[in-house]
Amino acid sequence: MTEVIAIGLERFHFWGYYSVDIVLRFADEEAATRALPVLNQVKHPSSRVDACGTTRVPGAWQHGKDNRNVLLAWIAEPDLDAVHKQLEQYGADPDKISSMSKSIDHGQPFEIRVPVPPQESKDQMQLL
Repeated sequence: MTEVIAIGLERFHFWGYYSVDIVLRFADEEAATRALPVLNQVKHPSSRVDACGTTRVPGAWQHGKDNRNVLLAWIAEPDLDAVHKQLEQYGADPDKISSMSKSIDHGQPFEIRVPVPPQESKDQMQLL
């Protein structure tokens, strides 16, 4: 196994039910793409209605629309523990993820190292 590294940041939403957005920034789109199926092994199915009456359904990790080297997820409160445990398993400092010591809007930046399968060589021949 090899690893891809990301810097993460959690943003808090206190309106309606508590939830967070988590952003993971990788070195490039390829690293983010390789980490995507690994991160999506943890499911977070809860949905909530926000203060404006909009139902927010958490999605799996997905690429950012404008920055393909970024993965984003909206996580509802009931699913936070599972996702935090996953991030901690990949090396995130639990005291930084949801820390409000520097801001009431977001935690402190944290680093994760996601184990990914080795990448196949582009020169590798395929056997029929």
